[in-house]
Amino acid sequence: MGPLSSGKFSKKDESRLRSKFGTVYTLTLATLTCALGLSCENSRPADPLDQRQVKVIDLNRDTVIAVANENRAETARISFVETLSDTALVKVSNDTLFSQHGMGFLLPITKPMLTSIGGLTGDSLYVKYQPLKTPITGALTVEITYSR
Repeated sequence: MGPLSSGKFSKKDESRLRSKFGTVYTLTLATLTCALGLSCENSRPADPLDQRQVKVIDLNRDTVIAVANENRAETARISFVETLSDTALVKVSNDTLFSQHGMGFLLPITKPMLTSIGGLTGDSLYVKYQPLKTPITGALTVEITYSR
């Protein structure tokens, strides 16, 4: 039974490996040991992410949607799932005036990207949808993932 399968490293093995690989070994050892479920005394689960999906119902009307930020997360990742037939503008901000810490997106997006907004305050994030040409068909879902 080797050191990995038993979950314990002998002092001799540990000393020999540490002298060869130094700090990198120590970090790798801790990661490997915890990943194998052998010893995770000082570890804790990752903070849960709060993900929201907002679907724009009427693509031919200007729409403002409030998305709850119940945990008062400081950062939000924004992505889109869309099949729009024509051009639309989506703004995301933490205030209804869309004046600070906001971003604007011109849809449809040919190369999907994941964008983050930092410095959020308050308990809501606002999504403003504006079709630039009508009639417009398809579907649009805005995905917001809050994190600390």
